[in-house]
This record gives sequence, C-alpha cells and structure tokens, in this order.
Amino acid sequence: MKTMTHSMKSSVYPTKKMSIDSYENEKEIDSKLPLPKGNSPYALAKRAEYIEKDLELAKHYYKLAIKYKDRGESAIKDIASILHQEGQTKEACDFLSEHRKIFKDHKKFANLYESLQKQIVPSENCLKRILKLAPLNDFETVDSIKCMFKNSSRILEVEFHYYNGQRAGFLMFSSHSSARKTLEGMLNWENCKVDWVSAEDLEYIKNCEFWTFALDTLGPTLLKCMSTDEKTAKHLIGNDLFCELTEN
Repeated sequence: MKTMTHSMKSSVYPTKKMSIDSYENEKEIDSKLPLPKGNSPYALAKRAEYIEKDLELAKHYYKLAIKYKDRGESAIKDIASILHQEGQTKEACDFLSEHRKIFKDHKKFANLYESLQKQIVPSENCLKRILKLAPLNDFETVDSIKCMFKNSSRILEVEFHYYNGQRAGFLMFSSHSSARKTLEGMLNWENCKVDWVSAEDLEYIKNCEFWTFALDTLGPTLLKCMSTDEKTAKHLIGNDLFCELTEN
C-alpha cells in the first residue's frame, strides 16, 4: 500500500488559498452537502466537483484518490458519473472495466456497469419513436413533410440530414403509439421509403459528418455540421465555397 509523507501530500495536491468570502461560502455549502472534511485527494475532488464546479480538476483528484487508495471505489464511481454527465458513457463503462478489481462487491459493480451500458444503446421502444423518410429532394421543407400525413399534429420535430448520400427526413414523436398512428395516415407512399430509425442509423449520424439545409425559409441556409457525403456537399454549394468552409 502506498503511503505519503506530509511534504509529498503538499506537492501532489496543494490546497488553494481562499479569501474570507470564499471561505465563508465554502463553509455554507459544506454544511448543505455531505462533503468529506480535510485535504485528502477524495475530499479535494469533492470540493472541486461541487464547490468549484471544475470537473477536470475533480477527475484529477479522484484519480489521485484511486492511486493512493483514498476511498478508491467511490472515486472510480465518481469519475464514471462525471464521464456520463459529459456524454462519454462508453468511456465511463471502459473506465469501470479497467478498475473492476478494486470493487469488493462484484454484484454492485455489475449492476452499475449494466445500467450505464443500457444507456449507450437506445432501447427498441426509444428507437421506434423516430421515423426516417428517404430519399427526399432538396426542396422538401418541414411544412411539406407534414402535409404528407392526414394528421401531423403528433410530430414533435422534423430534421433533415444527408445520410448515405441521400437527403433524409427524421420525424420525432413522443411515443411509438403516436408515431404509428401518424404513419397510418400517410397520404403518399410512392415518393419515398419510410423506416423506423435503427441504432445503427443514430450512431452513423452521431459519428459521421453531415450537412444540413434549413430549407423551410425563403432562402436556403447552410448549417455546417458534420458531412456523410462530401461530394454531395460540393455539388450543392460549389467546390470553392466547400473548400473555404472546411479550411478551419
């Protein structure tokens, strides 16, 4: 087990000098939150997370806490929680896996790991609240998409993305039931194919670059996002403008 001298503690995780106002503010927050006392790595991590709101600093101290076995299991769970908050749920799962040997209760570890894993892959019920219409021409708008259905009131949002070289519309609903009822009233099935969005669709859009056109205004506005098809983008906006936009 690693031990630290007083001088080592000071150099590894120095504490900040605070003004009287900051000190009083910390005391007030301390009394409201069950934060650990003292200047151990874990205590400093908690203060960084909840008082200073500095998640990078908090992760730094939590890692020190793991290294020096200062409530290491709790520190691992806290880092995983921060990563999940930052939208890095896969990284949170990987971090847990790397430190699974530190957990004394393997059942608790498995429950925590599985609960995070479930949030990486959307559930089937969640996916069946989104419809994909493709291919769509470049002049389809939110209004024209809604006109494809007898009753479009259940459609919460319509987004257009270039997906596998085709312009597609993604229709969001509050529930699978709402999506199904709207789909039953579709007026024109000949012009485009309708599918439920799959987990692969969502992952593809999330990780690849796509170009989105807001065409429901008088003039098309190009929103630079990330592009699945650079050739399509070059064709639509011209090579010179494409190169200028992608320089940075």
